[in-house]
Amino acid sequence: MAQYYDYREKKSYKELDFRCVQCDWRGSGEQATDGEDTPDGFSLHCPKCNHYLDWIDFRVSFEDLVVFGSVEDRVFDFAGHSD
Repeated sequence: MAQYYDYREKKSYKELDFRCVQCDWRGSGEQATDGEDTPDGFSLHCPKCNHYLDWIDFRVSFEDLVVFGSVEDRVFDFAGHSD
């Protein structure tokens, strides 16, 4: 399941705890390794064995952004859309 930035709790993937099912490494998203990048997000991998941990999704619902996002979040999101 993809991890999203939690605007309600102001937590990013870097603050979340992960566990590798392959080698049992445990740590925060900040300690994990970035993998494949796309415009929508990137994969997160175990720093010990490089096993896939999760997908970090950059997308956020417009409603969450308006209600919970900072002014900077809103400016960035509006600037990034060409709708």
